[in-house]
Amino acid sequence: MLLRADQVSKSYRKPGRWLKPEQTTVLKGVSLTIQQGECVGLVGESGSGKSTLGRLLMGIEKPDSGTVYFRNHLVNSTGYQQVRQQMSVVFQDYGTSVNRRYRVKSILEEPLKIANKMASKDFQSHNIRLLETVGLSEKFMDRYPHELSGGQLQRVCIARAIANQPDLVILDEAISSLDVTIQLQILDLLVKLRKEMKLSYFFITHDLLAVTYLCDRVLFMKEGEIIEEVGDMKALDQVAHPYARTLLEAAMKVTGVTWNNHIQKIS
Repeated sequence: MLLRADQVSKSYRKPGRWLKPEQTTVLKGVSLTIQQGECVGLVGESGSGKSTLGRLLMGIEKPDSGTVYFRNHLVNSTGYQQVRQQMSVVFQDYGTSVNRRYRVKSILEEPLKIANKMASKDFQSHNIRLLETVGLSEKFMDRYPHELSGGQLQRVCIARAIANQPDLVILDEAISSLDVTIQLQILDLLVKLRKEMKLSYFFITHDLLAVTYLCDRVLFMKEGEIIEEVGDMKALDQVAHPYARTLLEAAMKVTGVTWNNHIQKIS
């Protein structure tokens, strides 16, 4: 088992209530597992708790209750810090997830310096290989983020995420800010990297069609709870929960194609 979350819950205090603070419950006893080499999708509307769950899995925040284990290490424990670099994340907002004052080469070197696994003299060749892996050339090395297109900058963010050869990459709405044609290019890149590097993904999104392109199974989240899980993507049209069916029907309406035709296209 690569990652396991058991009954994790999370609440936040509502702003503006200092004397009698009220709590907003975002996650309500969520459990999930991710196996080595697996891609698990998490689908839900904005505000359903998807990104909060991603932060708990990464150890960026702590759950109010429940536990998260990565490679049998309790997340946020001392032992977990020893394996923390085996997990990375790619965020939706590529513009704010990098330091705008850094050149691309410095962005790529950040995780290498934190891990302290590589001599400085090897950074240059490693950075070139990373850029080539995500479909960019060496000429991007000295550019600043504002000199890149959205798709190019997200490729740099993906390169940074795989710099330490992690086991698990959490993709938090990683394609939703991109143009449709660029989204498909990034999805193809993620498929390629998964095969070549034997990566596991936790793919957080509101785009059900993107999930079918990339994932092995999918979880549906509504109001902080997992309301349905589908283990066979070809059987996705058989979802039973009304909310899951609403998302499926909306996805098909946008594309104007039938579910069976879509499945045949990506299979």
